Amino acid sequence: MKAVNMKQQKIKTVSATHLSPRADRTSAVISKTAVNKKRTVINDRYEMRIDSDRRALWERAKVLSGFGTLKDYLTHLADLDAEKVIEKHEKMTLTNDIFDMFVVACESASKPNDALLAASKISKEQGF
Repeated sequence: MKAVNMKQQKIKTVSATHLSPRADRTSAVISKTAVNKKRTVINDRYEMRIDSDRRALWERAKVLSGFGTLKDYLTHLADLDAEKVIEKHEKMTLTNDIFDMFVVACESASKPNDALLAASKISKEQGF
């Protein structure tokens, strides 16, 4: 899709130009694309319905947290939580005695057998 600048607004072509019944004329469909302050084009959208009590609670927390919009506040919270969840699943904390046992196991490991080498080859081929 080709981006064009028209009157300082970012727009994009949604569909390629198509021929009208008269072969000498073409037309294109154009829609606006949101652009945030960092000049990043935002194409994805997520909508949800919430009850009014929850909305009021979120609005109050938004104001107390110093955010200008509810979207900014909720995006901030979702980003923080996503980072925590991913970090929790990607890192492991070991006690000293467990870590020492891990080091000993790594240092005294024997050569991999044929089954382990085959599994390693398959996992590399599949991008793991």
